[in-house]
Amino acid sequence: MKKSGMIVAMVFLMIGTACEKEELGTNEVYRSKDLKIEFKDYTDSRCPTGDVCIWEGEAEVYLLAESNGQSEGFLLTGLGADTTIFGHTIELVDLQPYPQSGVEVAFKDKEVKLKVTKL
Repeated sequence: MKKSGMIVAMVFLMIGTACEKEELGTNEVYRSKDLKIEFKDYTDSRCPTGDVCIWEGEAEVYLLAESNGQSEGFLLTGLGADTTIFGHTIELVDLQPYPQSGVEVAFKDKEVKLKVTKL
């Protein structure tokens, strides 16, 4: 049976999952009994609202997964990108806020939304 849920950095949101909620630490976007994911860095080259761009750009997030004393960093490039790690499929659903022309957003204010499916 697969367990699936949605997660958001700094704001924990689980939808339709039997996963236990645990208190999140700094930069953690997901924590369950057997997996922890931390949001480490990002690049966001998506065309800012109000600008005209030749290329639409893409969101890219660097995450660190930990399970059973092991850790592995990984990169998800582009919305919909996914990877399988430690028996879970992790998909990049969104990176918010969406870029706006002339507006800088601090790392602490960025939110990454992932879909985590236990295999």
